[in-house]
Amino acid sequence: MPLNNTLVWSTLALAGWCPASAHISYVGHDFGSFTGNTAASVTLTGKSVVGNSGWADGTDDDWGDSHKTRPFRFTLLATGKVTVSVSASTAGGTRLGDLLPGYSIYRGLAHLPPASPDHDYADLTTLYIYEEFGTFKEGAFRALTDWKIANDEGVTYDDLTSFTYCGHAADGSAANFGSAPGINGDGLANGTVTGTFTLPAGDYTFFVGGSQYSDNTNTLRGLAATVSVAPFGTFEQWTAAQGLAGSAADPRADSDGDGLSNLVEYALGGSPSVSDRAGRLPSTSLVSGKLRLTAVIRGDDPGLAVAAETNTDLNNPAGWVSTGIQSVAGVDQTGVPAGFLRVVYEVNSPVSQPRFLRLRFER
Repeated sequence: MPLNNTLVWSTLALAGWCPASAHISYVGHDFGSFTGNTAASVTLTGKSVVGNSGWADGTDDDWGDSHKTRPFRFTLLATGKVTVSVSASTAGGTRLGDLLPGYSIYRGLAHLPPASPDHDYADLTTLYIYEEFGTFKEGAFRALTDWKIANDEGVTYDDLTSFTYCGHAADGSAANFGSAPGINGDGLANGTVTGTFTLPAGDYTFFVGGSQYSDNTNTLRGLAATVSVAPFGTFEQWTAAQGLAGSAADPRADSDGDGLSNLVEYALGGSPSVSDRAGRLPSTSLVSGKLRLTAVIRGDDPGLAVAAETNTDLNNPAGWVSTGIQSVAGVDQTGVPAGFLRVVYEVNSPVSQPRFLRLRFER
């Protein structure tokens, strides 16, 4: 075994004192799923975190111990504007209410049951840190960048959990969280912090801890956390949030190859990175001699133009017209996400003549 591996294993005996219950777990800390197209908010109260410095400690060069943070998770089914608020609280038992909260959001989830939980002192965590960075750290938690961690079952680097940094928010100022570059503090130090982030669909973890760097006590601090999701805005904001740039952000591009352009994905509430054609396309039906097209389309962007067109010959591209099409009034909106509308268009469809309907989106 190489020397650095020997050092790792001998150090583990000293470092592995934390109880398994303090490892990364989402039990009681799961906000559930948000559509991204529907305004929604969930609050979890009566939660706690060890100490008042865990988040700030993750901003320095020797990193921090994730046991001194509290992990929460949520799932976003479509791009949305996500606001996370954390406040100090004494609810839930004998906990101090003086937390100065800070948190960081990452794309990715820790290992879930039945796998064992991830923690800073797993053999693979310590080995990875030493071999990749040439020294031991206080822990694996990094508040301002990507980081990795493993569980006790991990053997190779492929078994590491990867947390991809998305952003952070911190209560207070440099007088509280220290002088590490890149920290966006709210300057208030009043026990509450809020941040808003535009995030694409995915699974997310945010780690909450204290932003009082000099407070090394290990007393439990109480907290409450809220995740709110608002519908998204313009096409340009949507493409940026989806990570599209250059030619990939063109309205005509089809990054996932499902036959739906970016503009159509945007209009129908789809994803440019997931082949979701079957669940997004409009449906058609015949009702009393009329061909009907039903679709759920974006209604919160005034710059998006929607037109229904009809044709009797698919081999005649010039034959698409809007003549004779009517918009059906009083359409049931039950189950339609906020920011979207269910629309129905119809046109006479004689038995003796084929008839087609389509939607065209422009901006």
